[in-house]
Amino acid sequence: MKIWITSPAGSLGGLRPGLEKRWRLAAQDAGAELNFVEPRENEFHGDMITRLWVEELRDSTDPEVLLSEIDFLPARNGLNFLSAAKQFNLIGTKYTRREYAPGEDPLKTSGELKTYEINELPLLAPWFLFLRFTPQNTQRLPPETWLQAGGHFNDAANLALLHAVQSGFVVEDDWALLPGKDAWPVVHGVRYPKVGTHAFFASSLGAPADKELCWGLKAGDHFSNVRSMLR
Repeated sequence: MKIWITSPAGSLGGLRPGLEKRWRLAAQDAGAELNFVEPRENEFHGDMITRLWVEELRDSTDPEVLLSEIDFLPARNGLNFLSAAKQFNLIGTKYTRREYAPGEDPLKTSGELKTYEINELPLLAPWFLFLRFTPQNTQRLPPETWLQAGGHFNDAANLALLHAVQSGFVVEDDWALLPGKDAWPVVHGVRYPKVGTHAFFASSLGAPADKELCWGLKAGDHFSNVRSMLR
């Protein structure tokens, strides 16, 4: 298996060594080759992973590929199940956002994580996407742009499952989604039991501590939460 981890450029407030170490340990446990990818100048996330798809993934000599983000913190041995799940050619996660009901105070309540669909298929998140290439589905690859920004929130890989189904790269019974749970208040993000936790806002790591990321959440607090998870 090859693992490709995308991240913003820079030191991420000094957390990059710890985040990369977490991924190296997980890759070692899974017997996988690990690669880190950063955007080129003025390159958006969706364009970066589209470039990765065109230049590396679609012609990969390894039949198993995991695309993730540096602020996804894998559990030890959390990736070992992927190679064993031979029945699935795509394993992803639902795109998730935190929303609040009218009148709710974001500083006093956690709100609710929401997921979304298009054409009765979930929007996918770019922070965990496992692909298995077979002699059959490599004849039905999705279009080059399938990992670009799209969907309700114009985020990378949102329409990936839709394109994969439409192209025939996956069929009804050979894709699956990891079940997610709210990781709040440990961190603003989503926890995938036994697999790992995705902490939102990688680009904010190292931002001024008083910068408001969303709903009263300060960059300094988010940074501290992510750092504590690396201990």
